[in-house]
Amino acid sequence: MRQISETIFDLFLCGYIASIEAVFHKSATNKDGIRRENLDKWEDSLESAKLALSYFRDAENKRQNLDIAGANQTVLQAQAVLNHR
Repeated sequence: MRQISETIFDLFLCGYIASIEAVFHKSATNKDGIRRENLDKWEDSLESAKLALSYFRDAENKRQNLDIAGANQTVLQAQAVLNHR
């Protein structure tokens, strides 16, 4: 059951990243094709989501290698990245 839940969460997070990327690219230019300057929040959100995904995957690798304490610490880091705004 744990593997299924983690796989589903991974898919949701990948979907979230894809959604941010789509909106970011759509918002990057106005209707005249001119690049907008202030996209910092979109870039920050995208980088945070990608970093969190990396942390969550790293935590799963640690758990599989029986480094439970390391996995728990890495999950906390991933959650902190997602909560940062």
